[in-house]
Amino acid sequence: MYKIFFSLLVLMSATICYYVICMPSSLSKEELGNNLKEKVVLICGASSGIGEEAAYQLADLHVKIVIVARSEDKLKKVQQEAIKRGASAVEIVVYDFANVDN
Repeated sequence: MYKIFFSLLVLMSATICYYVICMPSSLSKEELGNNLKEKVVLICGASSGIGEEAAYQLADLHVKIVIVARSEDKLKKVQQEAIKRGASAVEIVVYDFANVDN
C-alpha cells in the first residue's frame, strides 16, 4: 500500500516540476500561481537538483509547499531560501524513499 502511495507522490512531483520548469506556453506564471494559490504542493527530492529548483520556483509564486528528502540539514536550507523568496508556507518532511518498507 505504501509503495502505491509513494509512487503517486513521485508522479505528482514530476508533474509539478514539468509545469514549473518547462512552463507550457498556454499557462503563464501568474496563472500557475493563481491555480496553486489555495493548494499545497509536495516536492520529493527537494534537497538538491530539480526538486530544489522546483521549490524555489514555486516559492517565487507564493504557494504553500511541503519538501521531502533524506537530509534534514539540506531541507532546512531549502526551506529558509524558499521563505526568503516568498513561499506562503514551507514544511519539511525527512523521509528516505529507499526504505519504503520501514
